[in-house]
Amino acid sequence: MFDISADLDYLIQSMGKQVKVNSKDCKAIISDFDKLNSKYKIISKSELQTGDIVEVGNTKYIIISDVGFKDFYYKAIMQKVNHNVKFNFAGQVKQFDAIIETKVFDTTTERYFELVDNEILIILQHNSDTGKIQLNQRFIKFNNAWKVKSINKVQKGLVILTCESDLINQNDDVVNEIANRWDYEQKYTITIINKPSSLYIGDTIQLQVQVKDSNNQVVSKTLQFTSSDSAVATINETGLITAVGVGTVTITVSLVDDTSIKDTFTLEVKQQVQQHSYTATLSGNDTITKGLTRTYTAKLYDFGVEVTGAQFNFSISDTTNAQITSTTNNTVTVKAINSGYTIVITATWTGDLNVKATKQVTTTSGF
Repeated sequence: MFDISADLDYLIQSMGKQVKVNSKDCKAIISDFDKLNSKYKIISKSELQTGDIVEVGNTKYIIISDVGFKDFYYKAIMQKVNHNVKFNFAGQVKQFDAIIETKVFDTTTERYFELVDNEILIILQHNSDTGKIQLNQRFIKFNNAWKVKSINKVQKGLVILTCESDLINQNDDVVNEIANRWDYEQKYTITIINKPSSLYIGDTIQLQVQVKDSNNQVVSKTLQFTSSDSAVATINETGLITAVGVGTVTITVSLVDDTSIKDTFTLEVKQQVQQHSYTATLSGNDTITKGLTRTYTAKLYDFGVEVTGAQFNFSISDTTNAQITSTTNNTVTVKAINSGYTIVITATWTGDLNVKATKQVTTTSGF
């Protein structure tokens, strides 16, 4: 005997997908209906109703058509959920799966018509929460504010909203898409008082952070400190920054219970230029005999450590009674012309003309 129910069971088991209908597991056959507009047919032996939320893998759909029931199975048209919207009910925020359209389907002509500028159509499941949405109630979507212009509950199981654009006000939380949030909640602001623009590797600095509420009163809140690149700078749970590598990093301080409330700054970490302390010496005999020469050696030191390869310029204070006969990078040879005179020999480092050494010598007769 022909058993429609058994045959349908076989088809659903062999061709069907594991889905959830209003969070309950079942099997259903899914097929294309109007793929361009993300509409699909669904057939299942489990009960279906208009407005049901169907989950296929990670994708959600809303049943938007009337549901047919025949020969032990249900069939309907469902459309892909493309957004979610949040409505604020006097401080209690509810988020709903939604189909947002900028066009409507006319069943008479079987054609789509574009809505007027600055209007959108929202299709929601009708439940105890969506049933509370009121005319002129506002919400945030697409970085804009909207308000409900009309509410259609004619089709059982669905709430269809026509919405028009509205102005964003100071109490809207655009980032988290919550309209009129600060009408019902404290609005906090974070200010980092000390924002260093740069540090050297190894430097540390403790951030000073102030949190204020809607009444501009300083309050205590738990903060989260983050660095965009810990290879450049780290920051601990108290806000202590340590510069560890050359580069640029973004430091962020936010509220633990709402990370959208934050303050940031950019920090550059540099390699500290090596500091030096240069000195020079000039050594050699204290006297030069008339007609003879002496050689004097200059040396360069950095923090008391000799620097090899340094080059010097040499001069003498009296070129009448003595003369320079030869030089190398760090030595000078001086000849005494006449006796009985004091000569000052100067060695000047070519790397820094302020680094000098002098040697006072006396010319003698040799008798």
